[in-house]
Amino acid sequence: SEEGAKQRGRRVHALLEHLWDQPPASWRAFAPMILAAEGALTDAEFEDVFAEAAAVLSAPSMAAIFHPDALTEVSLTGHSAILQAQVMGQIDRLLVEPTRVLAVDFKSNAIVPKNSDAVPEGILRQMGAYAELLGAIYPDRRIDLAILWTNSAELMEVPHTRVMDALQRAANA
Repeated sequence: SEEGAKQRGRRVHALLEHLWDQPPASWRAFAPMILAAEGALTDAEFEDVFAEAAAVLSAPSMAAIFHPDALTEVSLTGHSAILQAQVMGQIDRLLVEPTRVLAVDFKSNAIVPKNSDAVPEGILRQMGAYAELLGAIYPDRRIDLAILWTNSAELMEVPHTRVMDALQRAANA
């Protein structure tokens, strides 16, 4: 069900949010405490979400995303000139570097797009809003955007022009 998928995604997200800075040997012991806030789950459900989160956190390609210098759960609020509205969001991981800023959003979709051209419009619009707000905060840096697909432990960069085009489509809708 849609609600079941959302709950599963919240569970994976909670594990990624709280386990990344713990020693891998302690993940299994900490996980039940983290997941307790998300309601009861069966042993099979626990194993499913734990395995997915552990695979992401263990992937060598994710080391930069889960580096201690990366900011976690960054809240953004501001005026979107494109949408002519106040927008708010929460970026799962934010890496601020001298010449660029990388915003990463976790997605636990069952079906992972093959490439950035197949990313759903709603996600593109969300990332576009992040890009616009971050561009105002960091005008001297390149704003890069990526989706961490937890199902495949894959980080997919999404071109800035694609997300900004999607944000513009939202404004014209």
